[in-house]
Amino acid sequence: MKALREAMGLSQGKFADRLHYQQAQVSKVENGTVLASEAFAEAMDCDRGGRQDRGT
Repeated sequence: MKALREAMGLSQGKFADRLHYQQAQVSKVENGTVLASEAFAEAMDCDRGGRQDRGT
């Protein structure tokens, strides 16, 4: 995830804002302190142009 964020040229804070999460959560996921939840992964997918409609 860190490589993706850095490739996008975003700080943890800016990436967190785009995902509608706190910077601390992004940091914890990047550092392996916590696993990304399904909702967190979906937010990343949507931010990268993935599925927008969760119902399909």
